[in-house]
Amino acid sequence: MNRNLIFAVCLFCLTFAVSTARAEEPEQEPTLYLELLWMNDSVPREALLIAPPKKVPLVIVRVLSKDEKLESLAAARGTLTQSTENPDDLLLACSEPRTIWGKAGAEKAVPPNFLITSKFLGAVDFGETLAACLVKPVPPEKEEEIVKKYLPPEKK
Repeated sequence: MNRNLIFAVCLFCLTFAVSTARAEEPEQEPTLYLELLWMNDSVPREALLIAPPKKVPLVIVRVLSKDEKLESLAAARGTLTQSTENPDDLLLACSEPRTIWGKAGAEKAVPPNFLITSKFLGAVDFGETLAACLVKPVPPEKEEEIVKKYLPPEKK
């Protein structure tokens, strides 16, 4: 009987320690979803930034024709850096762009940098020029709908 009592006390202590440790863990940050919209050579461009906490962000660019039909999709790794001068400003640097669907060469549509200056405004860096960019935060209830827009269309 003494062993059973010792076993029960150890089991209770272990269970209490695990539940206390779980209660102290901070809640994980939600994944950041931002839609970025800009014009390049009079053609609209759209990108989706998916930035999970503590993982490499992903940028997916929709390459549209002049009549705004989807021609290609390109994706790139992203690196998010917070400004030291203004904590609300973010710099998104894109690297390793690749065409993931559609016409070859779509990776050229991925800008090297995005500057996000507020919840709704930003700029796209094309190297020698900057273009204004609309930033649209994606609400949690719209995440699935918006992400589907950035997936290759289903074959008919």
